[in-house]
Amino acid sequence: MWLLIRKESLTNILTMRFVIGLLASSVLFGVVTAVLVNDFRAELERSEAAIQDMERQIDEWTVFSYVRPVIVKKPTPLSVFGTSKGDRWGSRLLVAQSRYPAVAVDSTGEGESSDFLGLFSGLDFATIVQVFISLLAILFTFDAISGEKESASLRLLLANPVNRTKLVISKFLGALVALVPIVLFSFLISLIVFQMFAPVSFSPAEWWSFGVIVLLVLLYGAFFAAFGLLISSLTHSSSTSLVVSMVFWVVLTLVVPGSIGLFSSDMGFEEDIKELDRNLEEVAGQHGGPLGEMTGDIFQDYRASFYMSSDGEPCDGIFMARLLGPKTSEYFISHLPAIIRDQEEYALERYKLESDFLQRRFAKVDTLRNLQRVSPPASLAHAVNAIVGSDANGYRHFLDEAGDYRQQLMAYMEGRGAFTTKRWFTDDYGESPVDDLLLHFETLKAEEQLQYLQENLQQLMSRIQPLMRELENDPRRELDLSDMPRFQSTAMPLHKALAAAAPDILLLFVFTAVALVGAYIRFLYYDVR
Repeated sequence: MWLLIRKESLTNILTMRFVIGLLASSVLFGVVTAVLVNDFRAELERSEAAIQDMERQIDEWTVFSYVRPVIVKKPTPLSVFGTSKGDRWGSRLLVAQSRYPAVAVDSTGEGESSDFLGLFSGLDFATIVQVFISLLAILFTFDAISGEKESASLRLLLANPVNRTKLVISKFLGALVALVPIVLFSFLISLIVFQMFAPVSFSPAEWWSFGVIVLLVLLYGAFFAAFGLLISSLTHSSSTSLVVSMVFWVVLTLVVPGSIGLFSSDMGFEEDIKELDRNLEEVAGQHGGPLGEMTGDIFQDYRASFYMSSDGEPCDGIFMARLLGPKTSEYFISHLPAIIRDQEEYALERYKLESDFLQRRFAKVDTLRNLQRVSPPASLAHAVNAIVGSDANGYRHFLDEAGDYRQQLMAYMEGRGAFTTKRWFTDDYGESPVDDLLLHFETLKAEEQLQYLQENLQQLMSRIQPLMRELENDPRRELDLSDMPRFQSTAMPLHKALAAAAPDILLLFVFTAVALVGAYIRFLYYDVR
């Protein structure tokens, strides 16, 4: 048996196709890795810039109603070895009192991602592996049986006491022995390129994940080696075997995944987004009442508040007022419980709509994945994406982390008294040089306030505007959020990633076993004359 395996492996290794395959694979893997590392660096820089920008905003927040951090999922080094669109589930999430994390935006921050699939890859590392490794594996076995029959060596070999079972197994293992150094050396070149140009290195857990990816590629190559052996056992000439193998290779690696991908246009993905937008707009219109009523009463009653500003919808509760009199502050604080309750109700209703939307998305993605699984390259892509963390399960992991972070953030804000203090809506520290003006203004009745404003508006503005510019740099108006919890994304644990990849890994084993058993059964009845 070992002699047969050695003979078959040397037959493959001592050929020009092995040398060409090794050189071409190494160059191709190295070049593609260099390109993808550059893309990874650019995405990492965008993520870090977004985090820094968020930190600058945090330093500028002076009221608790503005505490609405955008959390960022940084790309992982392993993403270089996945598909190019795996991260399009979104990597930016807004977290706030009025937001439960659900639907993320894409890495450019230009709106909700319209491509939640992460299924259809372009020219990326996974595509190179799918195409090139499968082609090499077939080239090692397409003439393993038919070619030896043509040269009459098969009949001569079987004239000796050589078991056909051992012969099939040895041809399969001999092809794998020749394929292993090509795969390992190519991945080694990729690692060298990655270490030379990538701005970060693998963590210990990522090294284990990378090893799993290499094993998956070898398993994928094993299927095509068995498949080439099957085709070879069905034909009686190497030329016929090559043509048939190439036809089936094109169908399995290119036609089937691409054809099934075309069905996505009929599954209503864009319609789901439009429906979600309409529902969210309707829900937003039903909330924000307490805040709107409060601000309306302020203007109607001419209470002592100046320089109001708001950067969001009333349902989000973003509001800030400057230079408040004590009565106005008490009025705002008395309305806070109603505003916070309204925000929480809005957050829950919005989260329900977004969760329903995501569940429909997940169901449609699972349908497409199941259809694509008739093609081994698709199974490999799904398994690699699961290990990398760029599939739907990786997105769920991101949502779980974001949900935990929101709980920490809300507990922090509650601990700071954010929902019961005037610092929710104003950075007025209560020692303003115009306190005398505010106190006097609040003693007036509504009609007296209006008359006072009409008679003294120019004088008031000339006094207040320079003061406002001076107060901009007053440290007493700063809201110290240095101890506010910050979001840190982590990779999904390997055991969970393997559980997500298990169906596709099992399918690759099944595909390989079926092809190998088929080749064995056919060879038992193969006419070697």
